[in-house]
Amino acid sequence: MNWERIPQGIDVRGSRYALAIKNLEMQEFKLPLAATRVALGNSMGLLGSRYVAGRVDKACLEIIDAEPEARSK
Repeated sequence: MNWERIPQGIDVRGSRYALAIKNLEMQEFKLPLAATRVALGNSMGLLGSRYVAGRVDKACLEIIDAEPEARSK
């Protein structure tokens, strides 16, 4: 991980983490949450579909290679 100072004019509130993106582009794609896991924090490693499950509005997820059906059981 590379930690850097947050530039002037950017306020981070209500979260312990901030993500700075230099080149943000709009994309449309399907993201099967059962094929992801939480990438950091207290729930690190938890299956993305279980983490999101209607109780959070954002997540830092990474895509996993395992078949979603096998991991969700």
